[in-house]
Amino acid sequence: MCGADSSCCQCPEGTACLLDGGSTQEELFISEGFWRINALSINIQACSWPKACAGGLNFTKNAGDSYLQYCNEGYQGPLCGVCKPLEYYFDVTTTECVPCGKLEDPWLTYSTSPTLIILSFLVIMALYFIYLSLCTIEASGNTSLAKQNERVRETRRIARVAERMKEHKTKFKVSG
Repeated sequence: MCGADSSCCQCPEGTACLLDGGSTQEELFISEGFWRINALSINIQACSWPKACAGGLNFTKNAGDSYLQYCNEGYQGPLCGVCKPLEYYFDVTTTECVPCGKLEDPWLTYSTSPTLIILSFLVIMALYFIYLSLCTIEASGNTSLAKQNERVRETRRIARVAERMKEHKTKFKVSG
């Protein structure tokens, strides 16, 4: 620490000491935008995302018994550099952890998402091509059935023509 004789030390950058000199290492006030690993550390570091670090007097516990480590709501970890999982996400445009929130209008999300629109189009096209292939298979099956029916009709026509020819031949012999 500062000296072996427990003498006073200059407050590190990123801290605010009491004017009366009554600050202790454990009660050292950490300025907003700064962080330290625990209440006994004198290694004060500037946060990568200044809005993430709340600063404060010391480690505090929340209701879940996990340490907040001088971080603002939604931030956690070293230098408050991680968004709280499953509740917050990092917005690169604002460089902040933003609450995930509820999906109130799924149609709005769906209709404005290019990925979902393209995926839907591909699914519809795949279903259409499956339908066409099934129709082609069915039609080819019907074509062979249609061909068989046509052959039966043709055979019947030929049989009728042959029958008529027999009648004419018989008539020709009788008459002549």
